[in-house]
Amino acid sequence: MRWWHRRSTAATSATRPPELLPLDWYHKLDRLQIGLARPSTPRLGSKPFRRESAHGLEVHAYRPYAWGDDLRHLDWNAYARLDQPLIRRFRAEQESLTYVFVDISQSMSADPTEDKLAFARTLAAGLAYVCLRRHEPVQLGAFSSALPEGCALSARWRQRPQFLSAIRFLSELAARGGTDFGAAAAALLHRNLPPGLVIFLSDFLVPLEQVTGPLRQLRARGLAVAALQLLADSDREPFQGGRQWRLRDAESSEEREVWWDETSRALYRQALDRHVQALRDFSTQHGVLHVVVPTANGIERCFLETLVQARLLC
Repeated sequence: MRWWHRRSTAATSATRPPELLPLDWYHKLDRLQIGLARPSTPRLGSKPFRRESAHGLEVHAYRPYAWGDDLRHLDWNAYARLDQPLIRRFRAEQESLTYVFVDISQSMSADPTEDKLAFARTLAAGLAYVCLRRHEPVQLGAFSSALPEGCALSARWRQRPQFLSAIRFLSELAARGGTDFGAAAAALLHRNLPPGLVIFLSDFLVPLEQVTGPLRQLRARGLAVAALQLLADSDREPFQGGRQWRLRDAESSEEREVWWDETSRALYRQALDRHVQALRDFSTQHGVLHVVVPTANGIERCFLETLVQARLLC
């Protein structure tokens, strides 16, 4: 019996997925839910998106019987008491699927001291938990030019116990390849998927035209879109000291020599601010929620302050 107990414990620890969030932190997410308006699709269940229909689980109202009505919806108890045929009307419940896409390009892990990919994986785990906590369907994805077809999609989960599968999926994500938003958008556009909310987790440090096209296509399909731009301190202040640096692009391996002084530092900050502002302007114009998430603030402030203030969560 003792030998069997040791064997069982070892097997359990070997198959247990790594925890992307401390176990005592999940209760802070229990009171949160997706607050952004999003399209939905009819489905029987316990979802909060409802409309009046002739079919459903919960009786919403009654109306007098009319010729041709389905007798299965006739309330025989009311007919026996009131001697009047009444037809039951139900609440047709609907659900909205949440897609969370993580950018796993090399630029997300270029600085090991500020690993944006690790932050994105943790953020994706928290968003998946928020959905599954309320039995709302969620599907995770990763996109990079190094992946087959440029994108990898998980299974679709609806129940809270399936959160372990989400953790396993996120734990296996490693940085590779370049950024490819088009592949992530194509993964949704080329499939007959239910409508819902698409959340992108990326630094978005690519030419703006590589982002605007895919986001515009998703919006044209009727999906709600949120772009969470993860920026580390090293993105705003990549170097210290005034001297010559030899830079190597983490994704394209292109090398370039630059002299870093106060002038070049100011020009870099202006270029970054223009890029962020251009993405914000595009998002405002096309109905995309754009949120800048400073990774230095930590994951707790991200959930309880940044995303709540942006009304992605409530």
